Amino acid sequence: MDTYSTINRERIEQAEDHRAMIEAKTATMTLVEITAALLRLPASPETDNDLIDRATLTQRRLELEAAEAERRRIEAAAMAPEESGLCDVMIPIELGAVAVASPTVPGKFYYPTQREDGRFTIRLPWSGFHALAFGINGTAGPNGANWLAENPNLAQRLPRNPPPPAAG
Repeated sequence: MDTYSTINRERIEQAEDHRAMIEAKTATMTLVEITAALLRLPASPETDNDLIDRATLTQRRLELEAAEAERRRIEAAAMAPEESGLCDVMIPIELGAVAVASPTVPGKFYYPTQREDGRFTIRLPWSGFHALAFGINGTAGPNGANWLAENPNLAQRLPRNPPPPAAG
């Protein structure tokens, strides 16, 4: 092995050792500590270690910021008030756990919960159940008769047409 390869190999090994050390150190640091450490580094890296430090600290900072944003999003969703006028709809057995897209609000989905008996229910607005029961556009899956059979209490609330007049 020539001298250049030996020097280069040693430099790479030192850089990898330093990276492992700084990753272990940043794993226990808070966002404030990482920000302070980044401010202490030179604006333009002067050595390999400066570059590795900045890259590792920046990566860890981005990970912590993403985790914090996700935590805030989950908390906000948990604290958001539930819509009024939702009804509990049993999901047909052959479907299992499915999310249902809102027929009125683009991009909004309703998610199921599992009962003690293993069946899935979903809280939908009446318009959502009506769309599923009558196969309105965008409601793929079992036909409306399956949704009506699983939810007789809701099917009873549907308007009924009077019987046709007697032929005479």
